[in-house]
This record gives sequence, C-alpha cells and structure tokens, in this order.
Amino acid sequence: MSKTLQNTVIFSILLFLLSCLSNCQKTYAQSAIRGTVVEYETNEPIAGAKVYIPGTAFSSMTDNEGKYEIQDIPPGDYELVVTKQGYLDKKTPTQKVKKDVDIALNIQIEKKNTSGVAGN
Repeated sequence: MSKTLQNTVIFSILLFLLSCLSNCQKTYAQSAIRGTVVEYETNEPIAGAKVYIPGTAFSSMTDNEGKYEIQDIPPGDYELVVTKQGYLDKKTPTQKVKKDVDIALNIQIEKKNTSGVAGN
C-alpha cells in the first residue's frame, strides 16, 4: 500500500471516530441548569459570581443581571456551588438532571460578616 493511500485511510478512520464522538456527546448531553443568583437580604442580582458543578468542568459566570447557564450536562445527580468574593459560598441541594429536561434554579447568597464581631 502506498504511503499516500495509508495516510488517506488513517485520516478517514480518525475523521469517522471524531464524528462518532461528537454525535455521542450530542445524544447524551442536552440538558441545562439556568437561573439567577441574587443577594439574600436585598434580592439584588449578583454579577460575576461563579456557578459550578464540583468535580466537573461544568461552570458559568453570572452576567450583569445575575443570570447564569450551564449547558450540555449529562443526566445525573449534581450539586451546584456558587462563589463570589465578599459572599459566603453556597451549595445547592442535589439537582436530578434528566436527558432533554432543563432546570430553572435561582440561588440566594449571603454577604460575609465583615464586622469582625461574632454573631453580627
């Protein structure tokens, strides 16, 4: 077999495998979790908060209106964590993600106590 023919066959096989992987991801990862992160006391939107699923690469940052969206989440049970400087980290209850079913999840976070006095 000529070198050119070998390269063509290898390229075709790799292209086929990549196509299969891409289709598998689209088949199994079509759900999203979206919502708004707001301040607990004022209910004002929080911009620039990180919303993520621990132990995965799934994450989002809130926009100026506090909105976030994490897409292409495979089915499973997940907790979300919200972090923002100056606020307490917030872990949500477990969310059951099902194929092709999006979840709306609004989250409230509290400011850290900066007075230095316990109980305030």
